Amino acid sequence: YLHTLPLGYKLTDSNNEEGKRCEQDIDGDSRKDLIVQLFDSNDEGIIVIYLSSTFEKDKSYQWFNWIWSGNSLNLDCDKTIQLSGGIESMGVFQELELTYSNTQKKVVVSSYNDNLGEVSFKIYSGAIK
Repeated sequence: YLHTLPLGYKLTDSNNEEGKRCEQDIDGDSRKDLIVQLFDSNDEGIIVIYLSSTFEKDKSYQWFNWIWSGNSLNLDCDKTIQLSGGIESMGVFQELELTYSNTQKKVVVSSYNDNLGEVSFKIYSGAIK
C-alpha cells in the first residue's frame, strides 16, 4: 500500500514524525488492510483506508480529511475502528467510529460526533482533490 501514496502526500509531518496507522483484516478476506494518517507539505492530515479486496483490483482507496492532525489523534482498530482527537483544554474534539459494510464493500461511518454537534461525516473514494 505504501508504495502508492496519493500524489502530494507522505508518511511523515514536517517534524519527521510518522502519522498513526493500524493494520488489520477489515474487509474479512484474511489479508491485512491498512488505515494510515498521511501529510501534505502544509502538514494537513488525511486518513487513507486501503482495503486489500479493492486495492489489489484497481489500486483504489478511501480517504477523509482529519482536521485535528496538528493536535492529537488516537486510532484504535483492535475490535472496532475508532478515531478521536482534538484540543482538550479548548473543548475541541472529533470522534469517529467506522465499520466495514459487506453490502457496500467499503468502510462506512457508524457514528460521528464533534464539539459543534455535527453527527454526519463523509468518507471519499478515489483520487484526492
